[in-house]
Amino acid sequence: MNLDESSVKNYFKKEKTVSRWWEPEKLGLFQDLYVKQRHLVNEFFDAKDKLILDAGTGKGRFAIDFAKRGAKKVYAIDLSDDMLTIARRRAEEHSVDKSILFQIMDIENLKYDNNFFDVACCMETFVHLPSPQKAMNELARVVKPGGLVIGSVTLPLTRWHLNLKNVSNFNQLFEWSFTPIYHSKLYQNWIRRIFRRPSLVGRPLSSEYFSKLFTNGKLSIQKQIYLGHPRAPHFLLIVAQK
Repeated sequence: MNLDESSVKNYFKKEKTVSRWWEPEKLGLFQDLYVKQRHLVNEFFDAKDKLILDAGTGKGRFAIDFAKRGAKKVYAIDLSDDMLTIARRRAEEHSVDKSILFQIMDIENLKYDNNFFDVACCMETFVHLPSPQKAMNELARVVKPGGLVIGSVTLPLTRWHLNLKNVSNFNQLFEWSFTPIYHSKLYQNWIRRIFRRPSLVGRPLSSEYFSKLFTNGKLSIQKQIYLGHPRAPHFLLIVAQK
């Protein structure tokens, strides 16, 4: 399912849009998986004295971790000024604001030199990108030879009933029930227009498609980790080397 470039990017640039709902490590159906993602990324490499790009930083959860682990400098970018404002405040609360440079920037058009970063991290962002391959090529371009590109993606829902045992409150039930509706043609073509909701700003990507983004970008995949129910994983996390 394709995304309209102008509508998606305009949505993320607007005030009080994505910043209202993107809080992955708060109580929700996949809270534990989002927390596990962050812990896994921290185990993949030693951040000390490294130049790191956190592309699509959101509210800064990965950037703050990298800075706390001794990164030389973290460049944290996002299209949403609202999200960056929150990320800056949180960095200050953790006393790492001097180690992070927050910038408004489009992942598909990075303003950095070739071979600049030791590591580029892009978590839960590819699903929102109109041109995922263009973004991956940009991440590969700005990473040094031998450096890492780390990314994660939401996978299409399959065997959704296997995850129902994890539902313990109404908010989780709503989240799990609404997700397949949101991605349906019925919602996009009819329901959203009745309630004046924005058009699709994200969609799941298959594991095959996501893996090819890395290989097409001339990156060598080192690890592929699936998160969620073994027979119905919800996330794929990939670590690749340039």
